[in-house]
Formats: sequence, structure tokens, C-alpha cells
Amino acid sequence: MMIERVLRLAALLIGLMAFVDPAITSDRVGMPEIALVSSFSDARNHDELITRTERVLAKHFVVLRAPFARAAATVVVGDRLPSRTGQLALPLFAVMPVQTDAIVRIEAVRAPRTSSIESRVPIVVVLHTPARGRVLTVTLRQGALVADRVVESLTTTGSSREVMLSYIPTAVGTTVLSIAADVDDTLHTATASVVVDIRDTRWNVLAFDARPSWTSTFVRRAIERDRRFAVQSRVVTSSNISTDVGRPPRAFDDISALLPYEAIVIGAPELLSARDIYGLERYLRQRGGSVVLLFDHRAPGAYSTLLGNIEWSKSSSATSLPVISSRGTVHGDTVGLRVTEFMSPIRWPGGARPIAHVRTGTDSGALRALVWQMPVGAGRIIVSGALDAWRFRDPSVSGFDRFWQSVLADAADVSPSAIEIRTVTRPTIPNEWIDLSVTLREAALSDAASLSRFTPTLAFGFVQASVSANINLRVSSSRVAVRLWPDGSIGRFRGSFRAPSAVGHYYIAVAAGDIVDSVPFVVASASATASSAQRELLQSMAIAGGGFAVDVSQLDSVSSAILRAVVPSTRAETWHPMRSAWWLVPFALLLSAEWWLRRRRGLA
Repeated sequence: MMIERVLRLAALLIGLMAFVDPAITSDRVGMPEIALVSSFSDARNHDELITRTERVLAKHFVVLRAPFARAAATVVVGDRLPSRTGQLALPLFAVMPVQTDAIVRIEAVRAPRTSSIESRVPIVVVLHTPARGRVLTVTLRQGALVADRVVESLTTTGSSREVMLSYIPTAVGTTVLSIAADVDDTLHTATASVVVDIRDTRWNVLAFDARPSWTSTFVRRAIERDRRFAVQSRVVTSSNISTDVGRPPRAFDDISALLPYEAIVIGAPELLSARDIYGLERYLRQRGGSVVLLFDHRAPGAYSTLLGNIEWSKSSSATSLPVISSRGTVHGDTVGLRVTEFMSPIRWPGGARPIAHVRTGTDSGALRALVWQMPVGAGRIIVSGALDAWRFRDPSVSGFDRFWQSVLADAADVSPSAIEIRTVTRPTIPNEWIDLSVTLREAALSDAASLSRFTPTLAFGFVQASVSANINLRVSSSRVAVRLWPDGSIGRFRGSFRAPSAVGHYYIAVAAGDIVDSVPFVVASASATASSAQRELLQSMAIAGGGFAVDVSQLDSVSSAILRAVVPSTRAETWHPMRSAWWLVPFALLLSAEWWLRRRRGLA
């Protein structure tokens, strides 16, 4: 009978303790938490490497497949820098796939984010190849269609080179272009992709003549014949009488009337007033546009303050002289212009660079700058001293129209838009983190003096409250908001978002007040991107982060290095012993034994 009571009391004690649920706090040494981040330029066939790395690390650490700041260390598995490096905890280690000895690899691809349907899209491919005495072939494709191809003989010893390709758009919309580079048609082919948004847009240009000018007239007619430009013009023929095309502003003192124009072409600039010059300077600094000054004779004027009060040297020739372009400004060795009268600055203004030269005297004569440009704030001034180039417009011997169309196109294209959106230009993989940068032109280019005329509340409200971004699917009306944060300076914002999991074409729409702009991005199942240079960057970042980079064959060394770098830490942990399901076993055994003994004695 005593045994039965003991068994019953023990069972009741277990039940009572389970009801009370006591907690015990003790110091324990836990397994460090490690962040495992995947970062591949090509997402194909790399799941096995990530799983293998996680399996090796899980022997000694708690592995979480996400970056987090409180991790004991971060292990990046891949061949390029992660998209969100700011969240990686140190020390940093990198596990990279084994790199094969490629004959050629693509280090970078430079292409404009957007382009006009009427423009030729320039694409610069930066290659690395140690091969010499072989033939390099770089092919640009849109789908299966070959858009351009460059074949070069590798005769120099330099391993890095730039190849210029071009694409002529055929339709409006998001265009994915692929680049392939190989040497002697080997199996080692380097590939990359780039996304370009083709738009049916035109550059707004204002042509303003303070008096009729032959030079300005023929330059205006040249760009009017180019469909890429939308030209509005005003020619002042006499006092209070002008000939207008479109709705041009009457003067330059109203900055709001000049904001729609990417470029302003001015004939007879010597007649501009000091008030006009002030308005143009505000346009250059706050709009970031381009101003083209076309001279047809040398004359003083208020414009000299805008050019730094330069002094001119005027020359003439009995015969027409050819104009030579400066390398990197106008395509080709010559621009096809010819002049007999010209002027150039005696001393260069600060930051000025030439666009076209004229050679005086013999073939070995000195080059004098004929057309040149200089920066003013965020904008630029282009000055033409080709006083009578308009007289030589015969297309068989002159490239007058082509030259000015090219110069004005370059000038208008570099003028910033009202909203500048910067994001990845290559196809991304599903669920990849993408960085976004947004710049509001008017806020970013406004100097402290102009901002001080507003109250802090108004300035803060414009910059912060009027900006929003969304990810939209082109085939539906669904959208996902992207949070933007101030990026240190006025008018600049940054954000990041995860690419959709579904493959397709998307676009990022950014709104600032009544102004809306968008750029596309493409999510592909496998992204071919120029990331070979990123491999070296990842190695450098790992070393700078207190770790190192290894290939998959040395994976075990990463665990050992992390164990040496991480200091074991004890932490107080609270546990509830009675919450274990194993207590049901002794509870049931005690009650069963007590019941069995009672039955042997004939009790219920």
C-alpha cells in the first residue's frame, strides 16, 4: 500500500510540475550564426555548390541563407560582388567556383540606358584576352539576328581592349542585346547581355537669333531635317518684330520657360543683353542643358562674361581650309567642314576642350580650335568660330549638316532629364536584389543660394514627399512600391528591391510631382553578364573584410578560419524542462504501475 501511494504521489508531482512550468536560466556556449550569401553572374548549375558549402559549415555553425548585420561572419558563394554589400557582416569569406583558363572574357559592357528610335546605339565592350597573333570576333545580337560584328587581329601585347559596336533600333520597347566574343572560333566563348529601352522621343531644341544670321539659319535647317529634333525658333528681324516657329520664349530671363529644352542654339550672340546672359547661366547651372553660340563675325558683347572674358584671334585664308575633328568628339577623322574665315580663343578657358580644329598653313601647320566646348555648372557651352562654314554646304564636298546634327545630338543627349533613374543594365535572375538610384534634376542642381529663398519646410517637402517608385508589369496593372531613402545630398535618393520570381519584362516608374519617368529591367532564368572582373573585386573585398577567398577545392579551410576568427560567446538561455514530451513516459508508467498493484489487491 505504501508503494501505491509513492507511485501516485510521484505521478501527481509530475503533473503539478507540468502545470507550474518552472523556468531555469543558465549560461550556454551556442553555435555561432553564419550568413551564407549567393552571388553568381550565371545562376545555372550552382545549387550544388551552395548546398555543399552549407553542409560543410553546418557542422560548426548555424547557417542562415541571408545577409544580416549580427552574423559572426559572412560567406559569399559566387563569382561577383553581392548587390547589397552594406549588409554583410565581417569577417567576410568568399567561396568561388573553379575558374577555367578562358582565352577571352568580357570585363564590362557600356551602353546607354535609353535611346531614341532614330539614333544609333553605341555599345562599348571591354575585353580581356592574353592571346596574340589570333583573330578576335565580337558579335552583337538581338535574339537570333546579328546586329553588328567586329573582327580584329590581335597584334598588340596588351591584354585589355575596347571594341565599339553599334545597334540600329527597329522597334520601340525593351530590347535585350547579347554580346559574344571568341578567339579563332574556339569553344571558349565569353557572353554578356545588356538591356536598352528604345523610345520614340525627340530632343527639344530652341533656336534663337537676336538678328538674322546665315550661320544660325543653316544650322537650324540642318537639325530641322533630322527627325530626332523638335525645333522651336525665334528670329528677331527688327525691334519688337520676330518670326516664330512654335511657342518659343521671348527672352532668357524666365528659367521656367527654358526648362523643356535640352539645347539652345543662339545666333548673333553678341547682341544678347546682360539679363539674357544671366538667364542662360541659370539655365546651364540649374537645368544642366547645352548652349550653342554660333558666331558669324567677331564682336564684343555681354557673352564674354559667360566665357570667362576670353580674347579672340581672327584669321582668314584665300582658299578654303578643311576642318579636322578632335578624337572622341565627332566620329571620323574629318568632319567635312571647310572655312575661309574663322576665329579661336587666344587663351583657353578653364575646362575647355576642342571639338574641331582647322590647320593653318601647310600640312605641318599649327592646329587652331574652331569649335570647342566648356562646362558651366552641370551644363556646357559649345562655341563655333567657323564664321563662314555655311558657304560650303555642298553635300559632295562638305559635311555641314552631318556635323551639326552630330554635335547637337551629343549636346542634347547629355542634358539630364527631370528624373534620372539608375539601376542594373543587364538581365537579372529571379529574386536577386537590385539597387536603385534616383536623382531629381531641379533639386540636385539647385545651389544653396536658390534653395535659401524657400522655407526649409517647402524645400524638405519637395525633395522628400513628392518622390515615389513602383515596380510594374507591362502586361498588367499590378505594381509593387519601392521605398526610397535620401542619399546624402539634396535631390538624390536610393533604394533596393528584390527582382520578381517570375521571368519577364518589368519597369520601374518614378514620380516626382507631375513628372513621371520609367526604365525597364528584365528578369531572365539565366543571366549572362560581364562579371569576370567582379571575381577580382570579390577577392579584394574578402581580404579587406578580414577574410580571404578560396575556390571550392579549399572549402574546409573556411570553417577552420571562421572558428579561429570567431570568439565563442556565452549567453543566458532560459529553458523549461517540464515542456519535454518525454515526461509523458514516466507519468504513464507511474500511473500504470499504481493501477496494476491495486488490481492485484482486488481494488478498483
